[in-house]
Amino acid sequence: MDLKNQLLDEWLQKAPAKLYPHNKKIDHYVQYKKLKDYLETNVHNDVTLGANLKDPDILLNDHGPAHIQTVIKRASDLLQSSKCVLTPFEVYILLCSIEVHDVGNLFGRVDHEKKAIDVILNAPNICGRDNIEAKTISTIAETHGGRLNDGSKDKIDNLQDLESLTHGKIRSKLLASILRFADELADDNTRSNISLLIASKLPKKSEVFHAYAHCLQSVTVNQQEHSVELKFSVPKKFLTRQFGKMGKKVHLVNEIYERLFKMHLERKYCMSFSRGEIDIDRIRVEIEFYDDKLHNFIPRMVFFVQDKGYPDMKNDIFHMCPELIVDSVKKDGKYFKKLATNEKSI
Repeated sequence: MDLKNQLLDEWLQKAPAKLYPHNKKIDHYVQYKKLKDYLETNVHNDVTLGANLKDPDILLNDHGPAHIQTVIKRASDLLQSSKCVLTPFEVYILLCSIEVHDVGNLFGRVDHEKKAIDVILNAPNICGRDNIEAKTISTIAETHGGRLNDGSKDKIDNLQDLESLTHGKIRSKLLASILRFADELADDNTRSNISLLIASKLPKKSEVFHAYAHCLQSVTVNQQEHSVELKFSVPKKFLTRQFGKMGKKVHLVNEIYERLFKMHLERKYCMSFSRGEIDIDRIRVEIEFYDDKLHNFIPRMVFFVQDKGYPDMKNDIFHMCPELIVDSVKKDGKYFKKLATNEKSI
C-alpha cells in the first residue's frame, strides 16, 4: 500500500476522491477524528487508572493516547510498501478499532476486550455512524486478545472474510489480523514506568511487564526481508535480580524469550489471514547488555525466531534458535545472572 511514508490517519485525511466509490469522497477522516477526540478527552487518559482501581495489585503499562499512536504506527508499517491495499473505508474501520481496542480496561483488566462496547454505547454517532458500524468496530477490536467461550484464542476466524456495510465492503478478518499483530508489536519502551520500577515502587505483579517494555528499544518492519526486527537493550542490574509477574518471580531474559515465542505464534496466526498481502515470515532479534558505564559487557546476541523443523514438533524458543544453547547449556535467565555476577561456572 502506498502510504507515501504517512501514518494511516494522515493518509486517510488526504485520500483522493478517486479511491472512493464513484469518485465521490466521503470524509471518513472527520468521523474518525470525532471518535479520537472524544476518547482522548473522556476515556484514554483514565484507562490505566481505571484498571488499577479495579485491581490495585497491578499497574498496567501505558494504555493511553501514546499507546494508541504506537499501534497506528505499527499497523502503518505493516501496510507500508506491502501488496495489501485497503480502501479508505477499511482504513477508517481499522483506525476506529485501534482507538477502542483497549478502552475496556477502564472497567478492569479481566475480559477487557469484551468491554469496549460499554464505552461505544456511551458515544452514539461518534463511534460509527450507526449501530451496525459501531458493532462492526467493536467486534474487530475485540479480536485483539482474550478467548472464546470454549477457551480458544482463535477469535479472528469467526469474522467474515468480506462484509457489506452502508459505506462499503470491508475484509473483517484482514483488518482484525492487522490490528492484533500491530498491538503485539506495540509493547516498547514508551509504555514502561521506569522510575517506579527502579525505585521498586511498582506492584510486584506488574514489575516484569514494565522491565520488558523498557528494554525493547525499537521495532522495525522490514518489508524486503519479510521480517520484524526487534532490538533490546538490557542493563546489567536487570540480570542480577528477578521481577514480579502475577504472583511469581522471573528472570527478565526468560520473559523476553517467552514473549518472543508468543510473538512468533501471533505472527503465524495473524499472517494466516493476510497471506499474499502482508507476509512477515520471521522475527529478527538483537539483544545487547550494558553496565553502569554504558559499556557492552556481554557480546550482543542476534538470532531469528522462525519456523523450524516438522510443524507438529513441540517447539520452544531454544528449538527454533539453537544458537541460544552453548555446550548443552541454555542461555536463560540463570545463565546471564551468573555472567552478570562474574561467577566462574560459565
